[in-house]
Amino acid sequence: MTRQPSLAKTLKPQCFPEHGIARLEKTNSNINHLNDVAADAKACAAQPGSCARVSHVGHSSIFMCSPLDHSISTMYVNLINAARELSAACRFGSDYTYGYMTNSTSEPDSYPYVVALGDDNSFRSH
Repeated sequence: MTRQPSLAKTLKPQCFPEHGIARLEKTNSNINHLNDVAADAKACAAQPGSCARVSHVGHSSIFMCSPLDHSISTMYVNLINAARELSAACRFGSDYTYGYMTNSTSEPDSYPYVVALGDDNSFRSH
C-alpha cells in the first residue's frame, strides 16, 4: 500500500509519476462529478490517517486524505479548485502524473487535509 502524502510543504502541487498516472479526460470527468455533487451542498470525509476516494472514473481518481489522528470533513466544493490546480500542474502529455497538495477546511475549526489525484490504487485506506 502507498502511504498517504506528507503535509510538509505541500501548498503547491507535488507531482510524482511513480505513484501512477491517470487519463486527463477521466480527470476532467471526475472534476465535473465534484461540481455536480457540490451543487447539492454535500460533505465528504476522510478517516484518521487515511484517504477517501471522492470521485472515480476509469483509472482516474480524486482522493481526500486526513493526515491527522481524527476524521476530517469538508464540502465537496472545497476540493474542486485544488483538483483543477493539480490537473493543470501535473500533466504529462495527454496524461497527468500523480499529484497532491494541502488544503484547509473552512468550517468552524480549520484543519489541514490533502487533495490527491492518481490511479485507482494510489491511495487506499489503511
